[in-house]
Amino acid sequence: MIEKDIVDLLDARLAAEVYYGMQPQPPDNIPAPLPVVIVNRVASVWYGGFFGTDTDLSRPGIQVDYYDETAEGGQESAGE
Repeated sequence: MIEKDIVDLLDARLAAEVYYGMQPQPPDNIPAPLPVVIVNRVASVWYGGFFGTDTDLSRPGIQVDYYDETAEGGQESAGE
């Protein structure tokens, strides 16, 4: 699964927690710790042709969101 590879790669390189889908909410209504990076698959395009759709071969669209206490911190994490 490509998402797991991306999460593992970002987790090893960033000083932030990296999750797929959503960040787990801490108990007792404590705000979730920041900075955090969320990875999501937003689309998939399957290749097809005259013989139908090849479900073993897709081109995924991946979205990576960076969250921090400030906008500047999020942009710094994103490398902007």
